[in-house]
Amino acid sequence: MNTSSAKDISTQSMTGYAVIDKDLGHKKIRLHLKSVNNRFFDLKWRAPKSWVGLEIEFKNQLKKAFQRGSFEFWVEEIREQNDRSDNNAQNYLNKLNEALLSIKGISKLSIPSFVRATILAKNPELWFKSHEQAVNSKDLSPVFEELILEFTQVRVTEGEKLCSHLLEISSDLEKRFTLVQKRLPELRNEFQEESRKKLEALFEQFSVGESEKSKIASEIALQIDKRDCSEELQRIEMHLAAFKTAINQHQSNLGKRLDFIAQELNREWNTLGSKARIQEIFQNVLEAKLEIEKIREQCLNLA
Repeated sequence: MNTSSAKDISTQSMTGYAVIDKDLGHKKIRLHLKSVNNRFFDLKWRAPKSWVGLEIEFKNQLKKAFQRGSFEFWVEEIREQNDRSDNNAQNYLNKLNEALLSIKGISKLSIPSFVRATILAKNPELWFKSHEQAVNSKDLSPVFEELILEFTQVRVTEGEKLCSHLLEISSDLEKRFTLVQKRLPELRNEFQEESRKKLEALFEQFSVGESEKSKIASEIALQIDKRDCSEELQRIEMHLAAFKTAINQHQSNLGKRLDFIAQELNREWNTLGSKARIQEIFQNVLEAKLEIEKIREQCLNLA
């Protein structure tokens, strides 16, 4: 099966659900498939015992389409309204009673009736003649393909919505970054001017000599340089661009890639906040980190 006919798998959500109905001739069935995030590939298979030989084939088809995720597959028989009558229940109970009487006549074990009934009810194949017909791979292989294709389309749709939401969050981050980028140089100049005035007042008050003035000025200049945030701003700008590029180009392992970029963004914003030490900048850093946390939560849902 070629799932690429739907859309690039890298844009898919890790969560999804699809269901299709099929008429097998002797009965109608409904097939369900859903998934949630998982680091590895895992399949929970719930189907009639006559389908036991199909589990491996379905799992292989699923693995070709998806690298990881926790999947759950189950089958439901579609019954007509008149099939849900009391006659079926009565027929079942009658046969259960016949089985109990039969076992009572031949059993050498003193097992209470309610215990035997419980055992038989849990294992109807021991006494109830089932009308379940065996199914083969030839009949169900195309049905599996149809289900997986439908499931892929659902996950792609959800993935696109998720990517759009992530782009909105990144746009909010860019706006906050632009504010900080514009304000930091102004704050740096204000800090330098304030430091210069304080130094001049101290020099005049304590009659500091020229050599001491030069040493103090060098130390102040060093402290100002340590608080320079130009490198952090440059890296944040680079990471934001990489984030948008990864989404727009549907790069592989998108969820993990975006999560890594988000980690780098969080590190740079942290450094920015510790260097700036200004309430105005700190508030923007705090809001930016909250937006980054939203990104990391959403990235878990991307394949």
